[in-house]
Amino acid sequence: MSARRRLAWLAAYVLASLASFPHVLWGEVLDLGAVASWLAPACLLLALRGLAPLAAARFGFLAGLAAHAAILHWIYVVTVTYGNAPVWAGVLAPVALASYIACFPALFAGCHAWLRRAGLGGPFAVAILWASLDHLRAYALTGFPWATLGYAQHGNPALLGLAT
Repeated sequence: MSARRRLAWLAAYVLASLASFPHVLWGEVLDLGAVASWLAPACLLLALRGLAPLAAARFGFLAGLAAHAAILHWIYVVTVTYGNAPVWAGVLAPVALASYIACFPALFAGCHAWLRRAGLGGPFAVAILWASLDHLRAYALTGFPWATLGYAQHGNPALLGLAT
């Protein structure tokens, strides 16, 4: 895969991840989570095709960092506008938190590449891996369950029963 194409799929992952959560635009709430949250992992998987586990983990980290820094943009507003913190702290806060969260897409990407090489990277294995890492993120190091793609399905009545 060409570098340009890989970068396009990574950008699509970032955009789909950002679109997975509600945003207020022009006074209206735009909530594309029911669709975008399914597209985000697919875009990441397409971006990782053919990579060795370590390279996949690096790309997974960068993609997760960009996606979650964008998703957590509101932390800048909270720290600078309402917390009267300096601008550098407002920029650093979401990036630092996104760096922690990016470890999980990195782990997903590296494990997925390893599973593919071992012939075990089927759709069910990928889904179990993604859901397991999202669940782990909710508890590891005191947990951070915000902005997991499962929450983006809040408007999907068919999946709400699974959220208990």
